[in-house]
Amino acid sequence: MMVRWSDGSEDGIVEKGVPWWMRSGGGVDGGNRGRVVALAMTIGVGMSNTLVLIDAYVKIEGKEKWHNKDRATTKGKENEQPRKTGIRLDWMRRLRIALGAARGLQYLHELANPPIIHRDIKSSNILLDESLNAKVSDFGLSRPMGDDAEKSHITTQVTGTMGYMDPEYYMTQQLTEKNDVYSFGVVLLELVTARQPIEEGKYIVREVRQRMKSDQVLYSLDEILDLAILAPTPKGLEQFMDLAMRCVEEEGARRPTMGAVMKEIENVMQIAGLNPKC
Repeated sequence: MMVRWSDGSEDGIVEKGVPWWMRSGGGVDGGNRGRVVALAMTIGVGMSNTLVLIDAYVKIEGKEKWHNKDRATTKGKENEQPRKTGIRLDWMRRLRIALGAARGLQYLHELANPPIIHRDIKSSNILLDESLNAKVSDFGLSRPMGDDAEKSHITTQVTGTMGYMDPEYYMTQQLTEKNDVYSFGVVLLELVTARQPIEEGKYIVREVRQRMKSDQVLYSLDEILDLAILAPTPKGLEQFMDLAMRCVEEEGARRPTMGAVMKEIENVMQIAGLNPKC
């Protein structure tokens, strides 16, 4: 997996009191403006793991796709060719990306007031800045949550992206923060396999679940894992896979919270010899 980005300059989350997604070309229609403004006021500008403002795309096994839907941040440079950096995403870098994204989502679920469910967590909405810090992006479908009673039984029109969408949410239309946790689990599987959620008719969650054997080396997943992270053997990979598969449990009640996910990724980083606080 290789990461590259364009030379578009950084932009602030708020410019002269106007959130970037509310500016001309921000891509938010009139029906969403009130909700997005409310989210902007809730999120504020102090979050370090939400809203990346640099164009980025990832090349995975020869397949290139843009990882920025927020064209307002490019300052009219959408057509520029990306700067080729040749940065390789090894196991250590991927762990840091996973932690950064988890922190952003944990903030939305547990620290924002009111809490926010993103509803469209996917790899293209987890972007990287020039230091490869991960940011949660694109709040066009996000939903603020009310009190505890409301959190448990909000019924909504199902929205999201196929391949990342929580099957339980699709069937019941019951919106909870565990919907985001499922989607994040799919992203974790993408991170270690370099495969799209649905590729040639095969669903990544099902493929990993069928192949995974916890009593064998690398859980017998060496054929499906990205070769770029297998040399040397990645420390903590088994624990990482356990976490990813807990996130994509069929029943939302059996999935961890994002706070627990964040702590588990920090534990994996320590196993791998990284300081999660740096």
